[in-house]
Amino acid sequence: MHILTVAYGQPIDPAAFDAHYESTHLPLAQQVPGVRNLRALQGASLDDSPAPYHLVVELTFDSLEDLNAGLSSPRAKPPPVTSPTSPTEAPPCSSSTTDLLFADVSRTRAIGSGIDHALSSHKRSASRTSR
Repeated sequence: MHILTVAYGQPIDPAAFDAHYESTHLPLAQQVPGVRNLRALQGASLDDSPAPYHLVVELTFDSLEDLNAGLSSPRAKPPPVTSPTSPTEAPPCSSSTTDLLFADVSRTRAIGSGIDHALSSHKRSASRTSR
């Protein structure tokens, strides 16, 4: 299984971004061929500072081939967004950055089991030394 994560930076106008994403991008993302699951998460921070990302979207595919086919589809290429006031000005629904991340879940499990084992070993060692 492969996951494409799209992380959208803080937009100029969060309400305009959310409305545009929900009315334009989300329906297109739901039609990308091969998408098994789609999840949109609101960005957050651990303190009072602004979150680095406004929205993080995960698209899950069964295979790398499905992911590549989905990204090659016209549905994966949303129409361009331009400002109503100036073609060179960023529209209020645009975000400051957009990052794409790719993950192979089958490889992540192997790494994750090693991390889980290391953490449980550390907890056992800590409990022995605290007695």
